[in-house]
Amino acid sequence: MEMIREMLLISALMLLQMAAGVERVCRFNQADPCYAALGDKLSLQLVSNTRHQELHLYKKFNNHNKQIILSVANNNETKHDYIRNRCEFILDNGTLIINTVTRADFGVYLLKHYFRGRTASKDLQVNVEGVEQICWFDQPDPCYAALGHKLYLPMVQDTRDLHLRLYKDFYSPSSITVFEVNVNKETKDESIRSRSEFFYENGTLIITHMSRADSGTYELHHTVSGTVYDSRLRVEVEESSESSVSVVFVVLWSLQMTLLLGLLAGFHLYMRHTSEKKPEDGNVGMSRSGEEQEDS
Repeated sequence: MEMIREMLLISALMLLQMAAGVERVCRFNQADPCYAALGDKLSLQLVSNTRHQELHLYKKFNNHNKQIILSVANNNETKHDYIRNRCEFILDNGTLIINTVTRADFGVYLLKHYFRGRTASKDLQVNVEGVEQICWFDQPDPCYAALGHKLYLPMVQDTRDLHLRLYKDFYSPSSITVFEVNVNKETKDESIRSRSEFFYENGTLIITHMSRADSGTYELHHTVSGTVYDSRLRVEVEESSESSVSVVFVVLWSLQMTLLLGLLAGFHLYMRHTSEKKPEDGNVGMSRSGEEQEDS
């Protein structure tokens, strides 16, 4: 019976741990992308030892530009504004902890570290849970977005003192200006106004709910110091294939909860049965001893 009790307790604890989840830890030497949960913690281990090392962590944009996120030299650290208030760096094990992951944290990160005259560089793709698709202007392949899901469009690295316009079907008679930013003032077309948001810190437009009408060719024009740059992106909106995956996830979660409740109920009944049995055994023993005294 004692073994059954221990098995029930261990199974319940394992299921509770599965339901609660664990903090995500990613390393720059891993081969797979890093997946982080929106609003949760993310630990990025840069190096195992920061002594005598100089570190620079960048976030890459459009596969060409990059922005410094963290610098460490002589045990002194410098953090970028947009993560300064929600992160900490552990010098002992070279780990950057982002306390609250936001949608703006998705992307490719570049780590450069210098040690005894040598330089090493490593990339890490960070995907934030809930980020459905990320597409870049001037990428060679079309952007395939899921119907009803989100689409992230990183456009420029820095929006300060920038004039930016995003057109849809620019060379068509039905061309429209979907989005515009001029001196930190944004203007959105009615077609995306209620279902989009723009992040000034990384120049990313997020369409929160893709519709079939969003399919088309987009052209980005932005002016920097009098020079006009343009880039294009073909967007294809497709039916989502993840609904069945979501259903499977819900079913599995329901089965886990059912099994957990069954184990807890069985454990409760077992404890109740054993607690009731002990007094009964005691009463039986007392009655037997009384009968023996009467016989004598």
